[in-house]
Amino acid sequence: MKLEKSVVRPAADKGAQRVAAALVKLSGQEVEVKVGSFEIFPLIDALHKINITEERMVIIYSKFLTKLPGAAILAMPQDNALRLVDLLYKKPVGTTGVLRNMDRDALRETLNIVANTFTTALSDALKINVGLGVPGFVTLGRLREVVAASIDKGAEEGDMAIFFEIKINISLLHFDAKLYLFFNHRLAEGLVG
Repeated sequence: MKLEKSVVRPAADKGAQRVAAALVKLSGQEVEVKVGSFEIFPLIDALHKINITEERMVIIYSKFLTKLPGAAILAMPQDNALRLVDLLYKKPVGTTGVLRNMDRDALRETLNIVANTFTTALSDALKINVGLGVPGFVTLGRLREVVAASIDKGAEEGDMAIFFEIKINISLLHFDAKLYLFFNHRLAEGLVG
């Protein structure tokens, strides 16, 4: 599969529009979603490209369920995740201090919306079929271990990844998120195994 910026950029913009529409329905508020930067890179460079530097991050993954192997990973600072949970449950922002099971469900649903929407737009543009499985949570340390193991076990030449920097504005609140799409079977298996 060949990933070209000229194909990925319009798909990313279409994905952002669809994510905004879905979040309007969920939050009942005005939503704007933009893709800041994005990058396509070989999987072998992934450890250097996972630009997650904040210590307290919420990282959610979902394995691709189709013949195309891989996984989607959504990362956001924990304070953003807590505020997003408040908005989704229509609570005053600042109410949620610790993520409970119900809050984790809301964040899993957010991954479903963001990752499925972006992968669907990309699938349409590339004329491929990509679907996502049940989301789960992963620590940054575990994510780095899995990526390193995938590379060490022989990332193939065609194994690629895409990074999207996503900016979400809901009413007057701003959220930053990072979406990674990894195209490698070992990485996908390592996350769920």
